[in-house]
Parts: sequence; C-alpha cells; structure tokens
Amino acid sequence: MLLASCPSDWRKLRYLINWLLKSWLVQEIKRINYVKSYYLIEKTIEKKEEKLLIIVWLDNEKIKQFVQKQRPEVSFLSGL
Repeated sequence: MLLASCPSDWRKLRYLINWLLKSWLVQEIKRINYVKSYYLIEKTIEKKEEKLLIIVWLDNEKIKQFVQKQRPEVSFLSGL
C-alpha cells in the first residue's frame, strides 16, 4: 500500500487515477477527500486542502517513477 498526497484539482486527480489504473501498475485506488495540511512558514501557519490517495500496487518503485515523471506535484507519504 502506498499513500500519496495530491492537490485538490479534481480534473488532474481524475486524470491521474484513470491513468494509473489503465497503466496496469496498480490494482486499486481509494481517494480520501478533505485532508487539510498545516505548515509553519516564516512564523505563520498556512493551511492547504489536499486529497489523499491510498494505492494498492503491484510494484512500488515503478509507480513512483511513473507518477513523478508525469505529475511532480504528487508527493508520496509512505510505502507500507
């Protein structure tokens, strides 16, 4: 299982999900809406709304390379 944090742009997210499934690199993707991230930047707290994807994969490294090549804004939180 792999956790990935994605921007809230639903068009890009839908494209990414379809693209991963059609690539045959993943078996299943679960999307969690309304995840809020909080950052401390120069003594101010900033918040950002994101989506969280839970990806059931076939090959962890292939997925990371595949996604980072096309969507560098996606960050991987952990590989379980």
